[in-house]
Amino acid sequence: MYPEAVKILAVWLAFLPLLSAGTQPKPSAADYAVSGKAAWASLGAEFLGRGIDAPGQHDASFYTTNYLVLEVAVFPSDKPGLPVSPGHFRLRLNGATREWAPATAGMVAADLRNPEYSGDRPPGVQVGGGIGGVVIAPRRPTERFPGDPAGRRPGTQTTSDQSSTYADRGAKAAHELALQDGPGGSARSGLIYFNWKGKLKDLKKIELVYDGPGGQAVLRLR
Repeated sequence: MYPEAVKILAVWLAFLPLLSAGTQPKPSAADYAVSGKAAWASLGAEFLGRGIDAPGQHDASFYTTNYLVLEVAVFPSDKPGLPVSPGHFRLRLNGATREWAPATAGMVAADLRNPEYSGDRPPGVQVGGGIGGVVIAPRRPTERFPGDPAGRRPGTQTTSDQSSTYADRGAKAAHELALQDGPGGSARSGLIYFNWKGKLKDLKKIELVYDGPGGQAVLRLR
């Protein structure tokens, strides 16, 4: 029986990070910038632009160039154990009928690690934030493949190491704070991401569509 108990414990420990992923839900849906009701759940949401705020161990903000960031929360009402998934959400922009599906946290992490390929930031500039304020540092050369000489320029070791640390922290935050698939026996919240490269000022109308086990709802974010 002892080996079996060890196996069960190992499975539980492997699953534990998934249970802790996402953000800390607020007390109720009404505490979010926008809230609404579906048949069996209350919903809260907030549009965060392109920023990922990572309190606690990260204590910083990270900027993703190609993705819109939203925090969503699901509060089950009459259906205990209501499943929660980023796939239950869609985004409608500027009144268009097209509905944008969420991007994966891995895609956002890749964008944070390789901002120089997005073309959305001024050449040679990397922007970071947090409690210490805004930090502007030279953009680090990134290896496109192992041994890429373009990623190993003389005299850039210190800056590259610092930029790499910032990018890795941002990528980790994108994963850890993302809304994860799973049961929703109680309130669940997390970040969801949508690939959109336009200017934020061009977004005149933003609608978050929920279509999941809790019913259907549309939240007007802007």
